[in-house]
Amino acid sequence: MKAVIRKEGEIARCNFCYRRKSRTFTLEQMADRVEAAFADHYVRTSDQPDDLETMAIRYGELVWHRHGEPIGEAIQMAAMIDEPPASAIAEILAERHDTFVPGDVDGEQEFGPDSHYERLDVVKDDHFHQNWERFEQSLKSEVRFFSRTAQQVLSDTFSGITEARTKSGMPVIVAAGPGTAITSLFRARAFQSRDRLEAALSRPDLEIAPPPSKDARAGRMNARGVPVFYGATDAQIAMAEVRPPVGAEVIVGRFEIIRSLRLLNVTLLGKVFVEGSVFDPTLAGRARRASILATLSRRIVRPVMPDAEDFEYLVTQAMADYLADHPGFALDGVLFPSAQSRVKGYNVVLFHKAARTAEFDMPKGTKVQAYLHGGRSDEDDEPLMWSVLEETPKSTRESKPMTTGGSCGDLEAVFSMPSLVRDFWWGEEKDPRELSLRLDPDSLLVHRINTVQFRTTVTPVKRTRREKPESEPF
Repeated sequence: MKAVIRKEGEIARCNFCYRRKSRTFTLEQMADRVEAAFADHYVRTSDQPDDLETMAIRYGELVWHRHGEPIGEAIQMAAMIDEPPASAIAEILAERHDTFVPGDVDGEQEFGPDSHYERLDVVKDDHFHQNWERFEQSLKSEVRFFSRTAQQVLSDTFSGITEARTKSGMPVIVAAGPGTAITSLFRARAFQSRDRLEAALSRPDLEIAPPPSKDARAGRMNARGVPVFYGATDAQIAMAEVRPPVGAEVIVGRFEIIRSLRLLNVTLLGKVFVEGSVFDPTLAGRARRASILATLSRRIVRPVMPDAEDFEYLVTQAMADYLADHPGFALDGVLFPSAQSRVKGYNVVLFHKAARTAEFDMPKGTKVQAYLHGGRSDEDDEPLMWSVLEETPKSTRESKPMTTGGSCGDLEAVFSMPSLVRDFWWGEEKDPRELSLRLDPDSLLVHRINTVQFRTTVTPVKRTRREKPESEPF
């Protein structure tokens, strides 16, 4: 408030401290500011005890005093001013709200002389939470695509997210890639068929990477047909997230992040710190928004039962689409704790635009074979080992020159043409996305799932039997 007066006030003599040539507001201007601040951050308390307090008073367990502070003292503490100007402001506000209401002659008015006010918890019971609930219901049962409600709620929720900080000053958007704390990600895929496992080991750059659009299943952060990269900062987390059954085999590989990425840290959303004066008109909105972000943070990390995935993922899928497509955020993905593992680390989801992985550089016609050797008998001390053999075609030093005559030329010479022309010739679709990841083939490990352990919370069950009374008490 002091900063606002210094910026917007007029040079005048203060009627309370008698300081000359100071920046000042009139009492009417101050009353306007106080009224607006109290509308957002204070509530007038009841002049009567509630039902529980009345019972406590009746049994001698409570000496009741009205909640909150008298209006003059409340204004003093809110504006950090002395008693005389606070009382003058209170009188102005009382006159503004001194209206006659038929049938309520003795009712207390806002800012009345005897009124008491207490600070309101602005994050509870407000339209932000109600709008979010309507947004969820709309996605699940009304409009799933092109929802104006979803657009508005998500816009309100994530407004200012790029500047959000925790109390310690940490930004909620973190960097990943070369020169950062997150330079690589692990990704796992489970197999219950040996043939499919061998195919994946032959071309892990294709089989362990996100699938093509036609094979992309719906997940927590993507709709069906929109492939994204689900990975983790730790190999154990990546393996736990695929929830492999006993007897399955899981390939885990490390993908190097080859360019700078921006990730939204969902964990820090629940720790967004909001501070400011009650005279800041943006404080209430920022506090409500921080509360929604904290709720959303808990929502994203909680486990979802398989039977409920179709509905429960709708909200996080819509959120991911909004964040990925917003030009002002320039986000490449989100980072959040694992609900399946207690290992220290995070799940990382890279949006479709940042999920492109580099393919292995293999000559055309290369044949690849994966096979398991070692440990074939009880006497064989050689450990099991997967081997992958790449057999390339013989290179030909002589190439037939490209034909210039005729309508088509020599098809064999097409392979010496620039890649862009060759792609156009064969009708291949180029992926316009920038490369983000490169698989390290030496990092691949195959895990066979022998047992699965659970960490549980045990709740006892007590069973009783009784004869139903003739009349149940109210």
